[in-house]
Amino acid sequence: MQSESYDVRWELNLTRLGSGCTTRQGLLFVAIATAGFACSPTDVRPPTAASSPVAVSTKDQWEILRSKPMRLPQLKANEHCPVSPVVRPAPSLGLGVGKEPVFAVLGQLVVSSSVNGNQVLWAASPTYAGPLRIRGAQLDGSGAMLFARVPSSHWSQPPVRSLEGDSYYSELDLLEAGTETAAPWRTWPSLTLVDQPGCYGWQVDGTDFAEIIIVLVR
Repeated sequence: MQSESYDVRWELNLTRLGSGCTTRQGLLFVAIATAGFACSPTDVRPPTAASSPVAVSTKDQWEILRSKPMRLPQLKANEHCPVSPVVRPAPSLGLGVGKEPVFAVLGQLVVSSSVNGNQVLWAASPTYAGPLRIRGAQLDGSGAMLFARVPSSHWSQPPVRSLEGDSYYSELDLLEAGTETAAPWRTWPSLTLVDQPGCYGWQVDGTDFAEIIIVLVR
């Protein structure tokens, strides 16, 4: 497959589209986040073999996830932020942070703003087909992470904040793919809002795993 040239300025612009981006710009975000760009050697994670399916109903799977507490590490002010490495999860996806089976594509580019959310494409490997529970918070302070623009989220609680027509929630509950662009990977375009700089972590829970993704937000 012939690769396209890659310009990091596109990703920097995407993080600043915010809640006022147009439909055309939103499609551009998905295209860039799922494109296979040519760049310097990057850690491309091949999918591992899928585990044997377990006969658990979807309702029971959600109950398992809802029982999982937040276990983000706590850091002191000005303590070193142990950021997650930047990788390309698959040739069909852009750069992101995380590890098998879930990655936050463009998550390494999140910046603080009290008004505009950052574009983040959540990508789940074909090795995991179950539901996901995603939450986040500041590790070295009291800042919150809020989420918007995921119509397929199963989180049913009221929004925590509304900005520029977008409703922001305290977590994402994902199952059905939000877009088929990177199939067989399941992907979900979203917005992540953080209103102050610091070291932040996403906690991604599946029925049989827990993953913490850490980024330094400027």
